[in-house]
Amino acid sequence: CLEKRLYLPAVIVMHNWLKKKFLYGPYSSPPLAPARVNGLLLIPKGESNVRIVTDFSRPVGQSFNDHVDPSFKQKCFLQMSTFDDVKKAVRIAGSGCFFLKQDFCDAYKMLKIKDSQIHAQQFYFGGSFWVDTSLVFGDLTAVHQFSYIHYTLSDALSLPFASIPP
Repeated sequence: CLEKRLYLPAVIVMHNWLKKKFLYGPYSSPPLAPARVNGLLLIPKGESNVRIVTDFSRPVGQSFNDHVDPSFKQKCFLQMSTFDDVKKAVRIAGSGCFFLKQDFCDAYKMLKIKDSQIHAQQFYFGGSFWVDTSLVFGDLTAVHQFSYIHYTLSDALSLPFASIPP
């Protein structure tokens, strides 16, 4: 943790994850075999919060992300809507349209990893080893997996209303 101001917010986030059973630990040595241990990146979120990202990009050439099939990204087309996109869509649909916003608290944490695969999500932080049991930032496939589920939910929620007249 290069920035000391990020350490306390990271500890608070991890404490909350422990209470919700998103993490197991602390351990004095790597708890699962094979003993691959990842690093963490702490990304500032505003002045007093932090996003914890598991560093799956190292060691270069032998990392978790290096072994993801490059064609995987092509399976899920991702598009982020801008404010102007939303404004234009509302104008086209008219003032009587339905509007749906999907935003989940700890959204990635809603997707559990198979027990047989969590050994890849061990990390070292604060002098201890930890195991993350949910989909984590840092996994090259995470955005695509989550977005696929997000779009599937959007379709499932909006299709019943597709035949309602404006």
